[in-house]
Amino acid sequence: MEINGWHYDYEKLPYWDIRDRFSYVFDELYENEQSDTACLIYSIAEVSMCNEVGCLAVLRQKSSPELMINVTSFHFPRQHVCYSLNGKYIFLKAHVYMEAENRILCPIIIIDLFNDKFASADIHANTTCSTFKELNSNQILVTSPLIKKEHEDVLFMFSQLKWFPILELNQFQF
Repeated sequence: MEINGWHYDYEKLPYWDIRDRFSYVFDELYENEQSDTACLIYSIAEVSMCNEVGCLAVLRQKSSPELMINVTSFHFPRQHVCYSLNGKYIFLKAHVYMEAENRILCPIIIIDLFNDKFASADIHANTTCSTFKELNSNQILVTSPLIKKEHEDVLFMFSQLKWFPILELNQFQF
């Protein structure tokens, strides 16, 4: 199967088959040519009013795609996936259901594609409307929506984030 020029056996991805039961399920692929990667948010469905989420698959090497990571233990809202200027990082917003508190946590997930690791950062805002601005090779600014400024902008230094092996992302405890 092909999505935006990326040929891969997507049917093997967990939860891909929900589209057999729900006709409104869709996928969004964001490619970065510099890093030769694609970030696929797939099996996106509306889980509550105006809240569309899906699973994450990151592929590398368009000529012969291989799955780098597949996250199904928490979800990713529909969003414009942001890559760093050099293609090293992917910046994502996530939805994590915190069962003990019966609420949704909306952390930022940063994936380092070159070193196969990730970091998570809590911006203390339960919104998926934040945007990312890379200030330099060590800093990213996460900004809240301009219309309703409920939360302060947050500056992150890559060197100060706690990094974990990418294969631990599915088991990560927020």
